[in-house]
Amino acid sequence: MATETEPHDDRCSVCGRKGRTTLSSLLPGSVIATIKRKHPEWFGDGTVCGDCADDAKAAEMEALLGETDPEMRELDAQVIDSIRSNTLLSTMNEDLVTDINAGEGTLATHVTAAIASWWFPAGIVASIAAWAIYNVAARPYEPFPLVSLAVVGSFLATLAALEVPFIIRAQRWQRQQAKIAAENDYRLNLKAELEIRYLDEKLDVVIETQARMLEAIERLEQTGE
Repeated sequence: MATETEPHDDRCSVCGRKGRTTLSSLLPGSVIATIKRKHPEWFGDGTVCGDCADDAKAAEMEALLGETDPEMRELDAQVIDSIRSNTLLSTMNEDLVTDINAGEGTLATHVTAAIASWWFPAGIVASIAAWAIYNVAARPYEPFPLVSLAVVGSFLATLAALEVPFIIRAQRWQRQQAKIAAENDYRLNLKAELEIRYLDEKLDVVIETQARMLEAIERLEQTGE
């Protein structure tokens, strides 16, 4: 007695490969139309493998997005490639990972945070106050106070000059971080919107197919009576 063929053993009616397949009747009409445009010899029936369905879905969504500016076009292409290959989107950029591993951005951020804290100016004020108290309490007094003040002023000026590169580098790193996060959010939101749109179309097909099946069952029951 012949055994029923398992779904994963079915052969795709489009490319002829075996694997995960779906009945073409359960695919949205837009996906079927896209497959027919790419494969005019296909009759639109039988089963369709996941690769062919994903490729057609990606082509449909690519046409839906249309032309955008170059920067958005690159992000859109990444989303389309993710849909076509049925893979997850990357959440971090390789440049950011390299920067973090190098420690440059982290060091600049920590130094900037230390400079921006209240402890940094408080430490400077406390050091100057301790120096002034020592000179007042000591006997004899500082013989050259102006020279000492000039040295302290030069030290503070040098310290302020050294702070600038750390602050600029930290701001640059934070802007890069924010840009990568915004691009990642755009990719994820765009993919979610496109996938929801596709699932909505597919759900309509499933509901319509189920309604036809229920009508057929009712007719059979009435005929049996």
